[in-house]
Formats: sequence, structure tokens, C-alpha cells
Amino acid sequence: MTRLLKLVALDRAPKGAKEILLRLTPALNRDYKGAYIHLPSLTRVRLKVLKERETGPNVRIRGLARERLKKGDRFLALDEAVLAGRRFYGRLVGLGIGDGGEGVFQGTELAYRIIAPETQLRETGMAVLETTRPLALVPGKEFKLPGGGFIPLALNIWNPDADPKDLLNLQGWQPAGLTAAEGTAARPFRFSPAWLDWVRGRLAEASRREGGLPLSRIPELLTIPAYLADELQRFLSDEGEFSFSEGVLLDLTWDYSQSLSPMAKGLLSELNAEGVMVEKIPDAPRQRALRLLVRSGLAEEFEEGIFISRPFFEETYAKVGALRQEEPHIGLSELAARTGVKKRFLIPLLQHGDLVL
Repeated sequence: MTRLLKLVALDRAPKGAKEILLRLTPALNRDYKGAYIHLPSLTRVRLKVLKERETGPNVRIRGLARERLKKGDRFLALDEAVLAGRRFYGRLVGLGIGDGGEGVFQGTELAYRIIAPETQLRETGMAVLETTRPLALVPGKEFKLPGGGFIPLALNIWNPDADPKDLLNLQGWQPAGLTAAEGTAARPFRFSPAWLDWVRGRLAEASRREGGLPLSRIPELLTIPAYLADELQRFLSDEGEFSFSEGVLLDLTWDYSQSLSPMAKGLLSELNAEGVMVEKIPDAPRQRALRLLVRSGLAEEFEEGIFISRPFFEETYAKVGALRQEEPHIGLSELAARTGVKKRFLIPLLQHGDLVL
């Protein structure tokens, strides 16, 4: 039976405090170092055990706003072999689309219904179990319902012909704790090699097409839980095929100058003509296009929101170096006049290139 921690008391956090004090029952295992999932929000959180006491808080929590916590909430260890929530994808046993009812499951009274999945998933033969309260189900293990059962799976079905209990081959990944496999204990999840090849292809294709893939889109693109995307990112980072920086996934084998959008091409022409361009509005379309030029090696962002064409940067950098060799004590105003770069841009530009003024 899956072990859940129940929130029984919530202390008022000091003003400005980043951590919230809670009391959970049963007491948190002090040896467990992994993350937990908060039910019903399904948010990944960190819990830190406080010194044991009979009353009062016994853990600190990070990763969730206080207003989203209330008495009765449950916390589930991330490396438990479970899926958690109110909506599950899986296979039916003796039941059909449209069936439903009420009952007490895992100590909670709730209503449930069986519905058809989204159009793009119907060919997998899956159904959807929806419940009025969160449940924690074991993937690949039949969950008994009146008149039959439901075998929960993850959203992504890699091989529809696989045995529903063979979770790794069926969906491409599974919690490492589900089976003891040599060499997998260091990570909370195992990944199928064939599924990983598919993942690499999907990520590379999207990143190349869009000039960089926002990390927030990975769960939707691969149809996986957000907490699994975090672990997948760490796994792929170790391989060195992709880079994950500033919230964007890049394919290290791709020349992103081949992915320039019409806006990026227009801005490149404008930037080459003017040398320097300022775009301070965060995540504006123009700023995203300019950062695509940076990823393509066609521009430099030498200060937040200030961009310079790569040829102009290299030309200015070399010109300043030559001028300082000829006149070691040349002043900033003279450098600005002779390079044609405004002083407000010249200082951060040269610092970006590690040239000491």
C-alpha cells in the first residue's frame, strides 16, 4: 500500500521567510533525501526534517506558496512507483467508456467515471479515469473498481503492443524503484533506449525549427509529467548532445543560422547596418529574435537587452586593441570618437570581450 504523508498543522511563516513550517503524519523518514509531490496540486516540493518533537511542526517545505497549502493535503515521495492526481490514462479490464460510480478508495470517498481520451490518443486503446479527489495509483498494476478494473499508465505510450505490466517498454520510462536493475539506482527513473532515441529526435526537431526550445514546453511536447522532464534534462545534459541554459534547449550539433525567422533575418540586416541595437522588453518577439541571432553566432548580447552584430563586435574589439597598442594612454572619449561607438555602449562591449579599460 502506498504511504502518504498527511498535513495536519500549518504554522504561520515569519514575514519574508522562504520556508514554511508544517506538521505531517506519519513523521517523515529522516533518511529520505528525494523530492515529494504535493496533492492535489501535483507540485514538486522539497521537505526537510526538523528536530523530533511531540507537538508543533516537524518539517520545512520549499517549492510551494503557503496559500496553496491546507490541512488534509497529502505528500507523496517522488520515487514511489506511483502516478498521482485526479485524471489517469490506462487500459480497462471488464469496464467500458461511460462507466462510473461512487465509493471509498484509499480511505477517501469519491466519484469516478471512465471517458474516452483525446482524439490523438484513441488509437492507443487507452481510456481515461477521472476522479473527484486525488488518488495515488501504481503504474501497470490493476486498480480494482466495481465490475472490473483499470490499469493506469502514463500519458506517453511508446509501444501500444507491449504488455501493460511491462511499463518500461510500454511508455518508455518508469520509476527506478519499480524493479531492481543494475546500474539504475543512482537515478529515480529508468529510460528505454528506444524511447530516448525518439525523445532526442523530437527535441532536436523542435529546437531546430523554433530556433531554440523553451524548457517549459518539454512536458507538453513529450507528454510527460513536469517532474520527469527535470530528470530527463539532467540525463541529456550528461550526454552532451544538448545544452540547457537561460530556459532554452539547444541542439549542439545544429547551425541555428539555418533556422532564422523572417523577423530575425530583418533584424540581422538592421543590426549589421547600425552595429548596436537595444531591446529591453523581456521576452518580446524582437528580443526573442535577437537572442536567436546570438545563439546562431551572428550577434552578441553584451549587456541585458543590448545586442551588437558579430562582425561589428569583432571589428570594434580589434580596432580598440590596435589603438591602445599605438597609444597606451588613449582616453575613452577618444576611443569612442575613433571607433564610432557611443561611450555608453563601448565600456560594457569591451568588458564583454574581456578587454580591460
